[in-house]
Amino acid sequence: MLAGGTYAQTPVVHTSGLESAPTHQRFIVQYKDGAGVTTPAVAQQRLAAALASAPATLQSDVIVPGNPSTAAPTVLREMAPGGYVVTSSTALTPFAAEQWMQKIAADPQVRFVQVDVVAYPKAQPNDRYYPQQEHLFGAQGMRGDRAWSMTRGAGVVVAIIDSGITPHPDLDAALLPGYDFVNLDADPTVKECAGTHATYVAGTIAAVTNNARGVASVAPDTRIVPIQVAPGCAHGSYASDKVSAIRWAVGQEIGNAPINANPAEVINISRGGEYECPVAVQEAIDHANTKGAVVVISAGNESISADRIGPGNCRNVLSVGAVDAQGRRSYFSNFGPTVDLAAPGQIVWPSADDRTYEDLQGTSFSAPMVSAVAAMMQSAASKTLTPARIETLLKESARPFPSTPDKPIGAGILDATAAVSYAMHETYETLNGAYVIHSVDKKCLMVGNEGNDTVPSFDRWWNTTYAANNCGLGDAATLMANKQAVWHFTPIETGVGMTAYVIRSAVNQKCLIRGSNGYAEQAELFSWPVHADKTWCGFPTREALVANGQALWFLDKPSKQTSFGLTHTHTGLKTVRPSFAYLLKPGGWEQRFGDARGTWDYFELHEVSAVDANGIPRQGMQVPIVMGTRCMGLDAIGDLSIPLREQECTTPVGQRFVYKEDRLHVADDQRLCLGPWNSQTAAGTLILTAWCTLDATQRWSIDAEGRIRNRHVPSLCMSTDNDGYAYNLVCDQAPRQRFKFKLP
Repeated sequence: MLAGGTYAQTPVVHTSGLESAPTHQRFIVQYKDGAGVTTPAVAQQRLAAALASAPATLQSDVIVPGNPSTAAPTVLREMAPGGYVVTSSTALTPFAAEQWMQKIAADPQVRFVQVDVVAYPKAQPNDRYYPQQEHLFGAQGMRGDRAWSMTRGAGVVVAIIDSGITPHPDLDAALLPGYDFVNLDADPTVKECAGTHATYVAGTIAAVTNNARGVASVAPDTRIVPIQVAPGCAHGSYASDKVSAIRWAVGQEIGNAPINANPAEVINISRGGEYECPVAVQEAIDHANTKGAVVVISAGNESISADRIGPGNCRNVLSVGAVDAQGRRSYFSNFGPTVDLAAPGQIVWPSADDRTYEDLQGTSFSAPMVSAVAAMMQSAASKTLTPARIETLLKESARPFPSTPDKPIGAGILDATAAVSYAMHETYETLNGAYVIHSVDKKCLMVGNEGNDTVPSFDRWWNTTYAANNCGLGDAATLMANKQAVWHFTPIETGVGMTAYVIRSAVNQKCLIRGSNGYAEQAELFSWPVHADKTWCGFPTREALVANGQALWFLDKPSKQTSFGLTHTHTGLKTVRPSFAYLLKPGGWEQRFGDARGTWDYFELHEVSAVDANGIPRQGMQVPIVMGTRCMGLDAIGDLSIPLREQECTTPVGQRFVYKEDRLHVADDQRLCLGPWNSQTAAGTLILTAWCTLDATQRWSIDAEGRIRNRHVPSLCMSTDNDGYAYNLVCDQAPRQRFKFKLP
C-alpha cells in the first residue's frame, strides 16, 4: 500500500506464477475499490469488454493451443470483495497467458491480475517412518520417491491375491470391495489377526501417504482390490482358489460371487510353492493377459532355482527376485532364467497405533513394488499399455546391478522413475531435424562465445523483433547461418521400441550430454574420442552409445501446442540413464540438472525449416529426398554399395540425408555419401553408398526445380527407374528427376 492508505492505480500483471505449469486456465482478477464491480455478472461484462477492446497487437499474439481464436473468459466465483476467479475457455501456454492477462489489465478499473497457482504437497512425505523406508529412496532402492512428481498411480486398480486383509488406518482408505474365495463371501478382511501378509503387500503398494503417520507407499493413489485365497492369519492356499481369484479380478463371473466392479489392470501374487505351473492357473493367467492385466509374482525365498516355484514359473508373468540395501541378491531370493526383474526385498510396516514398526523381508515385498510401478506406468501413459509392453519397459528401464549378482535375478533393479518416464514417452510423434530449444522466459539454448563454449546457456539476440523460432535473429536463414542456437535432434532406438534422441549442436556437431558418468550438474557439449566418425557422438556403434547413456535424451510429457502463431512441441527434456534428471532453467542464463520438476523445466521445440524459400536443402540440415509420395532410402545402414531406392515414408532411419559441402551424406552414418557406382561418369550408373571422399563424382547441386545434378558431369541428373532405384541419367524435364525435400 502507499503511504496514504490506497493502492497504486496502475494495473499490474503478476507474471510470477506463469512458470509453475506448462499451461494455465484459471486466473485471479482484482478490481479497484470503488470500481463498482460488485457481482460476478458485472465482472463478466467488464472482462468481455476488456478482451474485445484490447489493442490489436495483443489480440494477434494470443493464439491458444489448438484454437486460433482468442480465449473467452468465464467468472467462476467471487473470491473476495472486488476479486474474482476467472477461467479461460481453453488452456493457455505461459506466453499466451501473459498476453491474455495484459488484455484484461487494459481495463483501468483492474488493480491486478495473476495466475491462480496450484500448491502441491511437498515431494518428501511426512509419514512417521518414511526415513526408514530406504527401498523408496536409498542408493540401491527403486527410486519411487522421484517418480511421484510424474504420477502417483491414480485411476489404476491392483488386485492382491493373498491372505485376508487386516483393518489398518494406514491402508483402509486405499481399499475397494473385494472377495473371500475361502469362505465364499464378500468380506476379505481378517479382523482377529494383528497383521497379515496381504496387509503388508497391499500397504507396500498403496498405503495412505503424507498423513503424518505410518509409512509411505510406492503408488499412493492406486486402489487395491483384496482377494482372499488363504484362511486365517497365515496359511497356504489352493491352486483352485487362485484360478478363481485371477479370473474374478479381471471381471469374469465366478459362481455366486458378485462381479468385480473394479477390474484390475495389475494382479499381484506374493505366494508360491514348489510345484510345476498348474494348467488351470496358466489358463487363468493367459485370460488375465487378454483382459489387459499384467500378473506380477514373487520368485520365492528358498534360495533355489525359481523354475521350481509356482506360480512364478508360469508363462506370461513377471517374476520378481530380491536385492538387499547394497544391490546384491538377497540371501533368500530365488534365482535363475525365469526371474525377470529384481526389487528391494525389505520394507517396514507400522503398528495400528503407530507406536512402532516391523522390519519385514522377502520377495513377497519385491513383487508389490513392481506391481505398484506397473500401475504408475499405466496411469502416466497416454494410451493403455499391454502386459507385454509393461514387461518390456520395466526391463529396459531397470537399473544395472552395482556388481554382477552371484546368481541371475533378472534384467536389473526396478527403477520407478525411469519406468514411468519410458511409459510417458510412448506415443508422441518422432522428432527428426533441426530445432530451437526455447525457454519459458523467451531465451534460447545456445553455444555462447561465438560458438566456442563447451557448456551451453540460455540467451537471445536483441537486434530485431523477437520470435521464438529465430531467437531474435529475424529469420530462419540468419539463424541457420549463425548456428549457435540450432540443435539437431536425431531419433535413436534404445533396443525395445523406445525412442531416445541424440541432440547435436549445429556449430560443431558435438553432442549435448550429461557428463561425469551421468552425474554432472550441467549439460555440456562433448564427443568421445573412441571413433573418428561422430555419427554416434564418437562411439563406433549405436549400441555402444546406448549402453553409455550419457548422450541419450527423452521427451517429458510432450504435446503439440501453438502460441504467438507458432506451432511447437512443448516438452521437458530429461536423461534417464546412468542417472535420472531433468534439464532445468532456474533463471538467468544458466542451465542445470535436477531430480524433480522445477519452475523452468518445460521448453518449446521450434523446428527450423530444413529447406530455403526455393525448396533447396540448407547446408548441414537433415532432409528426406522425396519422389512423389515416397521417400528415397537405404535398406541397410553402415554398409557400402547399398543402392538408393524408393520406399514408403514410414521411418526416418535410412531415409534422411545431410546436404553439406555439395555432398549428400547418409544422416545415420555420415561417413557414407551417395555417389555413382565405382565413381562411373557414364549415364545409367546406379547411385549407391560409398565412403565420403574428395571424389568429384560425389558432388551434387540442386536446382529450384528439384533436380539433383552431378557436378562432375553436369549433364547427368539423379533419376528413378520403374522399380524405384536411383540412377545417373541425362538431365531432362521428366517427373522422375524432380525431387522434393519435405515429407509428403
